[in-house]
Amino acid sequence: MDHNARTDAFKDGPLTGIRIIDLSAVISGPFGTAMLADQGADVIMVERADSPDIVRDSGPLLAGSGVSAMFASMNRNKRTIALDLKQDAGRDLLKELVRDADVVVQNFRPGALDRLGVGWSVLSAINPQLIMCSISGFGTDGPYSHRPAFDPIVQSIAAYPSVQCDDDGRPNLVSTAVCDKATSMQVAQSILAALVARANGAGGQHIELAMVDVALHFLWPEAMWGDTYLDHSTDMPNLNEIYKLYRTSDGWAMVYSVATQAHWRNMCTALGRLDLAEDPRFADLQGRVRFGAEVNDEIQAETAVHHRRAGRADGPGRRAGGAGQHPRRHDRGPARAPPRAVGGGRPPGGGPHPHGPLAGSLLGDPGRHPPPRALLRRAHRRDPARRARAQRGGDRRPAQLRRGALTGRFGPGTSAR
Repeated sequence: MDHNARTDAFKDGPLTGIRIIDLSAVISGPFGTAMLADQGADVIMVERADSPDIVRDSGPLLAGSGVSAMFASMNRNKRTIALDLKQDAGRDLLKELVRDADVVVQNFRPGALDRLGVGWSVLSAINPQLIMCSISGFGTDGPYSHRPAFDPIVQSIAAYPSVQCDDDGRPNLVSTAVCDKATSMQVAQSILAALVARANGAGGQHIELAMVDVALHFLWPEAMWGDTYLDHSTDMPNLNEIYKLYRTSDGWAMVYSVATQAHWRNMCTALGRLDLAEDPRFADLQGRVRFGAEVNDEIQAETAVHHRRAGRADGPGRRAGGAGQHPRRHDRGPARAPPRAVGGGRPPGGGPHPHGPLAGSLLGDPGRHPPPRALLRRAHRRDPARRARAQRGGDRRPAQLRRGALTGRFGPGTSAR
């Protein structure tokens, strides 16, 4: 097969042909499966009929649909169905979906799917090649295993507030769902690794991820480097202790003083402070970290009367809404989004702009996969009340208000049902 033929075979993305059943909610699962959908996977989001995803109501809502901007971003490029897994018909339909699926992702509390009769042992018996990724807050055993795991709680347990202390020593949360999103990236990476292993003959497998483990792993390399080597003590500050924004005459800037020797000297030259470049305390990277507080004081004294200059390792301190307007962001190409994002207007942000032979196809048409209507027809037959509603012209209530073994429908895109 020549190069062009190989590329055409994956015109909808490198994960073309992979089907993922997404039972997860909020961020830790949906953000990860959205990344896989961006790359061509057929992701079917299964929402609980009795308890829609709380992210539907989180943040600004699209008028007339009740779908939040956050929900649209987390569930771009997916198809949707709502099932009541407490009823036989809902469980049977899930099992039929799993029969032809490659991956199942779920973040129910540990043991919940087993109690419903659709846990790993049941689903893997139906499909031995299945890969299942189960996400929990604190693992499947131990005193915290059944505690709710929202991002601020995991941040607090994993010591993120201590890393975010202000100059007065007051701890602060990271002002984004960092533990949820770091977990979602691990979800995507783990699934891809499992797919490669299966392609090499390993068969299906059950992946278990705990948010607190991911959070510590994500934080450790530079924020806890003093604790990395056993039986070794150090008085060197962690890198987070010297990260700082500096006030300038026209706002704020980040000057990265622990970069290369050339960056450090260029900065000292730009500030007219060659004495700092010659200071033996700051002569190398080790010194600039060890004496990071003193470096910060010297830089702040200078930047207070300067505005940003070129030739240093620095950048403007931007508000979140302005980050997308940075010239380099436009150099990388426009924010990618599904062609039929919910509600039109500015589309929800897609993944990082890709480069490579398949780059132009990573975000295919979200309607590329025909809905499995045979499953819906069988569900109608099992649910007389739903069949009666269909004969009368359908159930026009919002999906959030419907009840029964099967509520909602498959549809393209982020599917404001």
